[in-house]
Amino acid sequence: MGNLENGHLHFRNPSADNNHSATHGGSFKWDQFCYLSIEELGECQNKRYYKETSTGILKDKDGRRVEWNKSTGKIEAIT
Repeated sequence: MGNLENGHLHFRNPSADNNHSATHGGSFKWDQFCYLSIEELGECQNKRYYKETSTGILKDKDGRRVEWNKSTGKIEAIT
């Protein structure tokens, strides 16, 4: 399972006409790939963060909680 444990899993966003032309990204770790929903994987890939379905909490690609910082206008990790 070497490649699976070290973050070499990729996710492709669905394309409207199913011609495999949609973007894909990756380096998801095995647990992220298994436990995130398709929507969460897509959101994480496109925005580098996702909204956890079960709790509604925003998290970054590494699973850290994030929030909108009004002063910088960016989503940042909560410290």
